[in-house]
Amino acid sequence: MAYTSAIKVADQPGVVANPLYIFGDVGLGKTHLMQCVGNYILEGDMNKKVLYVKTDQFVEEYVRSASKKKFDEFSLKYRDVDVLLIDDIQFLAKKEKSQIEFFKLFETLHGTQKQIVITSDRSASELKDIMSRLTSRFEWGVTVDINRPDLEHRIKILKKKLMAETSDSSMIPTEVIEYIASVFDNNVRELEGALKRVLFYCTAFNLDFNVKNAELALESLVKPRSNDKFLNENKIKNVLSLVSDYYRISTIDLISKKRTTKYVFPRQIAMYLIKTIYDLPYKKIGAYFNNRDHSTVMHSVEKITNEIEMDRNVKNDVEKLKVKCGEN
Repeated sequence: MAYTSAIKVADQPGVVANPLYIFGDVGLGKTHLMQCVGNYILEGDMNKKVLYVKTDQFVEEYVRSASKKKFDEFSLKYRDVDVLLIDDIQFLAKKEKSQIEFFKLFETLHGTQKQIVITSDRSASELKDIMSRLTSRFEWGVTVDINRPDLEHRIKILKKKLMAETSDSSMIPTEVIEYIASVFDNNVRELEGALKRVLFYCTAFNLDFNVKNAELALESLVKPRSNDKFLNENKIKNVLSLVSDYYRISTIDLISKKRTTKYVFPRQIAMYLIKTIYDLPYKKIGAYFNNRDHSTVMHSVEKITNEIEMDRNVKNDVEKLKVKCGEN
């Protein structure tokens, strides 16, 4: 349904389904599918103006333009497009002025048959703290849900990823692929990460690609998943304490609702570490930080993931903290 709808939208932007609203859990390919729509449209007509933007970027740019009272550049960027791809719309929650601005943008684009594609971690009806006149418009077009891939689909995904990673896709036996697919059933990112880990582990130590060695390669990833309910609360407190000490703030300030950068960034680091080391549900992680919403935790984890890729200093800090937490 999601793929078929995306193809139809790409073939006839602004006509078939406007907006196209795609939702599902993190790591299932919402952003990838959205960007494929944009790329397909550009392949058909290079003169089309396609804009991809994350919701938090939209909010930041609006706030910046509002503070400087320079709306012309902001307005031109977002209104002079043929296709708007806006990612993670749930982060528009509680941003009242940004919601009003996006409402006006939506009305302008939709009224001139410009295609709008939206992604979210939940259905439009489940969005919280976003005005109803906006969420109701998200349902005007077609809504598609991206579900977790079943075992057969996960095996196909792994085989395709393997072909992209190596010139010899037969190097990993089918039983190893099936083992990885059977263990990692949450999302595509996990699958890809597990496959890369097995490839690296067996290649680096010159080991055969078999299930036993795959189990060894993935041992540190599998154990936290199977032991979530037995997780010692002291381990979480230890992470909070280590991060607080590392950034020279108190643990109370770390888990508080203070919004200054001095506290927000370490807080995001702590959330990222807890998620990557212990793989707790986002909602449970939020409980350690004054019952923050799961979308806040999700945003923090994704933000630090991106920072690690872009900033060597952040990457080094995270690696040091992982060592202190006993991860490495």
